[in-house]
Amino acid sequence: MYETLLNVGLSEKEAEIYLLLLKAPDQTAQSLANQTGIKRPNVYRILDILSDLDLITANNTTVKTFRCNNPENLQKLVHNRQLELKQTARSLAVAMPDFRSQHALSTNK
Repeated sequence: MYETLLNVGLSEKEAEIYLLLLKAPDQTAQSLANQTGIKRPNVYRILDILSDLDLITANNTTVKTFRCNNPENLQKLVHNRQLELKQTARSLAVAMPDFRSQHALSTNK
């Protein structure tokens, strides 16, 4: 599962924390820091990233804990990245004549 998360585009630390929350939800940032050896401020940064990707949710009770959202959101993430990549490919196709022109000018000097 770890390799799959890396292929989806998560960093090693993001994948590590995601898997910990998947296996044992409702953990605090401190408990995640203790288990991973990642400094707590960095754990919070990673949790923010995972939350922005809609992969986890914070439980704002007395003690803030985190848990994974539905794993189907990983497929949504991949789908959105595919759409972004297609848009990037279209933009590149439009700009390619300019790149070729610049390249030709620089190699003919």
